[in-house]
Amino acid sequence: MGKNRDKKTTAGDVLWWIVLIIAIGTLIFSAYKAIPLFLEYKEGTDEYNDLQQYMSVSVPDTTIEPDKAVVEGEVVVEAEPGPSIDFAALKAVNEDVVGWLYIEALEDINYPIVQGQDNDYYLHRTVKQTYNFAGSIFLEMTNKPDFSDPHSVVFGHNMKNGSMFGQLNQFRKAEVYNKSRYLWICTPDKNYKYEIFSVQEVFSDGEEYTLFSGPSPELVDYVKRMEQQSEVAFPEIDVNEDSKILTLSTCTTNTIKRLIVQAIRVN
Repeated sequence: MGKNRDKKTTAGDVLWWIVLIIAIGTLIFSAYKAIPLFLEYKEGTDEYNDLQQYMSVSVPDTTIEPDKAVVEGEVVVEAEPGPSIDFAALKAVNEDVVGWLYIEALEDINYPIVQGQDNDYYLHRTVKQTYNFAGSIFLEMTNKPDFSDPHSVVFGHNMKNGSMFGQLNQFRKAEVYNKSRYLWICTPDKNYKYEIFSVQEVFSDGEEYTLFSGPSPELVDYVKRMEQQSEVAFPEIDVNEDSKILTLSTCTTNTIKRLIVQAIRVN
């Protein structure tokens, strides 16, 4: 009887060691796969942190009344200048830089915007055109680079570490959009301020990505539909045929769905 018990104990010990070795092997393999990905994420983050030197934000002091000027008897409030971008330096890094995106409520979304000859090139290339899974924030290839189209679409990856457009879904939270509903698109010629009016999850080939060739009543109808479809009830916006709309688009855990944040130019 004692010998049988010893054999069972020995067999159990062997099984335990086998399970332990498999577990350790799995852990080592997971680390082997994860470390290069972590280093790639870090490399991309470091590059974009380095590019921050070309951008500065002047936060308006709301306790001071804005500067005013009198034009033909009317009081005109001076427009906010917005972020300051050194586009000459950025263009020296990459001629494909067409703008800069800064979101007031999500200050980590603060990136240069590039535009390639197609929508694949910058999907996994940084602004310095090195391969990186995080890619770049890039403008739809058919949009005008000066953001003068009625509807401009900007894409970015939903990174697990929160970089790129990994925080866009935060606009589903009241504490975020109540902080600020405004974002900036800065171009070499001018800075444009936009007000967010819609946040929603859509199909990747949905009408939400419709582009318009020029001012039209269809644009007004489109914006009204986007307002109604929004998951968040933002204040109603003023829209007309000459309005400029911006859509920020990122992927979701569903391969056929995208999360979009839409805004209208206010200046």
